[in-house]
Formats: sequence, C-alpha cells, structure tokens
Amino acid sequence: MKANREKKNFTLVEVILSILIISLIAAASYFSFVILQRAVEDAHNRSLAVALALKSEEELRRIAQSNFDSLDSPTIQNNFNSFSDPVNFPQFTRTLSVFPLSGSTEIKKVEVKISWNERGKTRNYIYSFLLSRPPLPLPADICGRVVDKNTHNPVNGVTVKITCATKPSFSYEHITGTVGCSGVDCSSGGCYTFANVNPTTGTRTFNLYPNECNIWNLSVLESSKYYKYDHPNPITIFSGRETQVPDIYLNPKPQAAHIRVSVIDKESGNPLATLLSLYQEGIRKSDKDKWAPADWKIEFEEGVSNKCFTVVTGYKDYYYPYRYNNHCGDFCDPEGWGKNYNYRGWSSAVVQEDESVICGNPWEGSKATDRICVTYGDTVNITIPLVKVPTATLKGYIKTEGGEKVTNATIKVYWHSGGGWASTNSDSDGYYQIEIPAAQELFPNDSDYYLTVKVCGKVGQGCCDKEINSCKTWWKKIGPVWKDDVINKDFVLPGTTQNCGDVKGYIYDGKTGNPVSGARVAIRGVSKNSDNNGFYYFKCEDSCPCKPGGSTPSYKCCRLPTGNTDVWVKKEGEYYPFSSHYGSRYDTVDGIKLYSRDFYNQSSIPEVNILNKHTVSYDVNLWPIGRGKIIGHVKDASTDSDIKGAKITLTLQAGIGSKSTITDENGNFEFDNVFESWPPPDLPDTPYYNHTTRNHSLKVEASGYEKTEIKDIKLNDGQSLNLGNISLIPSGGM
Repeated sequence: MKANREKKNFTLVEVILSILIISLIAAASYFSFVILQRAVEDAHNRSLAVALALKSEEELRRIAQSNFDSLDSPTIQNNFNSFSDPVNFPQFTRTLSVFPLSGSTEIKKVEVKISWNERGKTRNYIYSFLLSRPPLPLPADICGRVVDKNTHNPVNGVTVKITCATKPSFSYEHITGTVGCSGVDCSSGGCYTFANVNPTTGTRTFNLYPNECNIWNLSVLESSKYYKYDHPNPITIFSGRETQVPDIYLNPKPQAAHIRVSVIDKESGNPLATLLSLYQEGIRKSDKDKWAPADWKIEFEEGVSNKCFTVVTGYKDYYYPYRYNNHCGDFCDPEGWGKNYNYRGWSSAVVQEDESVICGNPWEGSKATDRICVTYGDTVNITIPLVKVPTATLKGYIKTEGGEKVTNATIKVYWHSGGGWASTNSDSDGYYQIEIPAAQELFPNDSDYYLTVKVCGKVGQGCCDKEINSCKTWWKKIGPVWKDDVINKDFVLPGTTQNCGDVKGYIYDGKTGNPVSGARVAIRGVSKNSDNNGFYYFKCEDSCPCKPGGSTPSYKCCRLPTGNTDVWVKKEGEYYPFSSHYGSRYDTVDGIKLYSRDFYNQSSIPEVNILNKHTVSYDVNLWPIGRGKIIGHVKDASTDSDIKGAKITLTLQAGIGSKSTITDENGNFEFDNVFESWPPPDLPDTPYYNHTTRNHSLKVEASGYEKTEIKDIKLNDGQSLNLGNISLIPSGGM
C-alpha cells in the first residue's frame, strides 16, 4: 500500500520544474504577442505613409496641370507642407522638395517626405517621382442666350462679360447677336459665344484655356434698357468642351420719360431759339443744357418711379432780348410793377401752370417747387411764351480829349446788376449806335436801377512811342431809359503817356552756372529770348538811348512801363519755370502744369523795379528738370500669379500732376521720363529755391482686388527705381 501512494505524488523538484517550464512558455507567448503587435503597428503606419505619399502625388500632378513652373514656389510649398488630417492621417506631416532634372525645364524630380512619431522616435518615408510638363488642355467655350424677363424675346446688343474667378483682371466680353452655341438657332439674336466663328463655314475656334483659368464668373453689363445681371454660380469649363449656360433673363428698365419744351414769341407765336437749363432740387444738371426747342430724355434708376424738375430760360443776367412779362424783381414793389418783364427770363418754379407767379420760390427750383414731374413713359409738353424787352437807342461819338475820333472803341452796356446786355464798336468816324433795354419799363425810376456803359479805346502814347489802350473806363450810368427813347451820349477818353525804362540781364543754369540760351523772358507782356550767352535786353529798336537827362520823354526811348513788376522766365521741357511773383504762373510740360511757386521761394525773390529813363539789371537762375524711371511688378498675394491690366496711377511731387498706365500680360509696368521728386539732393541750400519736400506716390487698382498705395517715393535725376513686387489682396480677403 505504501508503494502505491509514492507513485501518485510529485516531488518538489518536479513541481518547481513544471512551474519554470510554464513561465517560460507564458513569457515567450507574451513577447511574441508584443512583437507581433508592434509589427502590425509598424506595417499600419507605413501603409498610411505610402497612402499619403500616393495622395500627395495625385495632388501635385493636379497642381502641375496649371502651375508646373511654380511647383517650387513658396506659396505652393507652404500650402503643401502645412497639411493636416487628424482623422485619416493622425500625426502625419509631409515636406515637399522639387528639383529640376539635369537642368531641364520640362521635367522635375519631386520628393515627398512623410514623417510620423513611432514609440517616441521620428520615422520617415521618402517617396520620389518624376513630373513632366503636362500637355496644354484643349481650349473650351462658354455660350448661351439672353432674353427679356417680361417678353421672353431675345435681347440683342447687350454685353456679356466673363471674368476669371482666380484672376479677376482676366476677362472677355461679347455683344449678343446671331452667333451663339453650336446647334442652337440664333437667327432671332440674343446669343453669345466667346469662340471665333467663321461666318462662311461655321467653323469654331475656342479661346478659353482651362490651364489659364477653368472657373469663370459671368455677368451682363447694364445698358440703357436693362439692369445689370450677375450669374449666381461660377461656370467651370473643361478641355475641348462647350459649356452652355441656361437662358439669362434680364430685368428691363422702365421706359424713359420726355420733357419737351418750346419757346415762342407771345405776340407772333413764332418759335424762339433760347438757351434752356434743367434743374433738380436746385441743382443744375450739367449735361442738360439745350437750345429750344428741347427734348429731355429722363431715365429712371432701379426702384425710382417719379422725378421732378425745374426748367429755366438762360441764366440770371444772360443777354437775351426776350423776357417773361411778369416781374419778380430785386426791389420792393409797392406800386405793383407786375406789368413789367422778368429780366431773368422764365422759371417753372416761379411761373405756375396758370401763368401766375410766386416770387418767393427759388429761381432754380427746390424739392418743394420742382413742379414738372414725370413717371415711366410720360411725355410732358411745355410752351414758354416770352415777350420782347422794350428797347431804346443809345448813340454818339467816342473822342479823345483833343477832339480826335477814336476808331474801333468798344462800348458795352450792362444791367444795373452787372449782367451784360450787348456791345458794339465805333466806326471809322468814332460813331456808335446800340439798342439798349428800356430799363425803367422793367425797374423803378431810381439810379440804382439805371444801366451802365463801359467804353475803352486805344488812346495815348506808350513805351517805344506806340499807341496804347487806355481803357481808363468808368461805369457811366445811363438813365432813366424808357421805351423808344433816343439818347445821344458822347464819350471822351483821356489821353495817357507812359513813363518807361529798360531791363537787361542773364539767365543761368542754377545747377551748373552755365548760361541758358533760348529761354523766354517776359516782362509787362513783352517777351524776349536769351541769346547764346544767356543774355536778354528789353529796349526799343532803332531809337534814342534810354538814359537819364534830356528833354525827350522816356516813352519815345524806353521799352517797358515803370514800376515793380513780375519777371517770367521759362524754357519748356528743360527747366522749371520761374516767376518773381507768387501766384498762378505755370508752364505745361509733358501735359503737367508746373507752377513756379513750387520750385522757387518767391517770398525771397524781388520783382524787377523799372525806373524811368534807366536800364536796370535782373539775372535769373533756372533749375533744370530732372527725370528718371519707375518700374515694378503686380501679382496676386494669394497665388503669386501675375495680374494683367491693373491700373497704376503715379502721383507726382505730392500732387503737381499724375501719370497712369496698366500692367502688361506679365504684370509689369513702367513709367519713363518721370519728374524727379523734390527737392533734388544737389539743390543749393539758399532761400532762392523752395525746399518743401514733395515725394511721389503710387496707387495700384485691379478689378476683384483691394487697392494698395505706396507713399514717399523718392526719385532722383537719371535714376531707374525698381519698386519690386507689389502684392494685391483679393477682395474679401485671402
């Protein structure tokens, strides 16, 4: 029995050995599991890296279709490298490297490095492939038809415009007509296409290249009959295909109204040709002046159905012999002068439909008194009856103080308000005769309302013994004047003799000190050109010397009237114009007005003082005009693509003038022969010149982009200034 019990039990050694074997098997299983799990994780990460590399290759091949030459640009690389997809590729990043293959411009080697973190270590997978320049896609087209929203009839003669969604400066236009999509009957018109269609064979040549732009925005521009239309969705084009847009329905504008005005003689009924003006709310419509009979076409903006106006004949003091025979005067009217003429003419705000007048209404009308109102399709006909102003006759002779006749003297007649009536000239006997308004038939018999007459003629002796125009006029009152009066009035012009002197001097180049030949010097309305030595001399030709002493009057020997006066010097295109008098003196150079005050300190420059029987000297230093060149390049800030057709405006010297141009197909612009900024660096530090700083500025504008401006541009003589790249931000942000 004892022997059987010993066979059924394990010894301690056996137990320990069994436990050891089991532990070894368990540990081996555990480590096998861990190794297998890591191998699965490694394989999964690597498969993700391979998938991301292949996905990246597809992306880059798509980008290369339109941006092959820009694959290595910072914009594309930054967008590529900033990749993030935490759902599909968690913690994976990528880096793009692009290299030309053996210097080729047609093949590029692309290397994409995929990186991820694996158990605290960075793992990389590098995927390389070659990209060749893709063949250009076939051109495409956009076409369709435009119809009236109300009648559904085709609309001809409107402009359909397509604009590239990614390059707003890139656009095409087509006017609707009988050419449109292939297979579509366009015989009634309203069709458009951006393809070239041979009228004989019907062969089409598409013009829209998807590689240049494949997404377009479409609009129909506003016309005289239709409002603008913007297509709600962008249009995508495809290689070699014609994209047909559904019919576009235009909202028609309301039918224009007409205000037709004729002016007649109230007594005879004969038509009168007088100037008419149209006002709205007291503002004269600058494009609405017409001679009677007039027909004003009134257009209506969207949402506006009614407009009111005031019609006025002539201007307040405009000479015209016809007036309305009801008076609203500029004086108190206690005696009922309503029988008189309105010397201002006729105004629909003042003269009512029943021909009564409301003198308190503003002559040019107002929002409350614009009584000629029209709505869609209206035609308003107005006849203005005017009565001829009663007249009298003014006649007589123009003489000198010595009784000599004055030929071709000017006689001008004015209303009491200063408005001109008419003018005439004396004949060879000094005789004149002119018809004048019978002012006291219109206004009270008061000297404040008498007419005035101005007379001037050539009387007296001027410098170099020449006849001068004394025109020493006075406002001679004539009145009272009644209808059919004949008023005889002679006028005596006082004789005048001038005290005179001579002026001479030199014109120098202020930069080099050399004499300037051919400069035009003007003093007292007389001009001379400087000679080869820069010398000029104002004197009488073949006359007595201009010097003190002697009994001969100075006007016989000397050239210029005495006194302080301005000296005006210019040599167009080469020097900034000079004037010793602060004011509006300018010279036009390259189409820009160059004012002397902008370049010379006139407060420190004396005028010339011409002395009787003396020759005075006056020298001038002219500063030469410096010129340079400004160039630059305009690009899209989001895509780095060139912007064609951007408008560039260069403002010169803080506003003395401006130049403008547009960028070429590569986004480049150039301004040549540009004035230097002021002051030039070598301008002497003396009070003779104006030292106020005036730099240039540049404004860049393009459709679909926010405008930008560059200020304080300094340009020196002979300099070629490159402003580099100017980036425009698309409207609405990047």
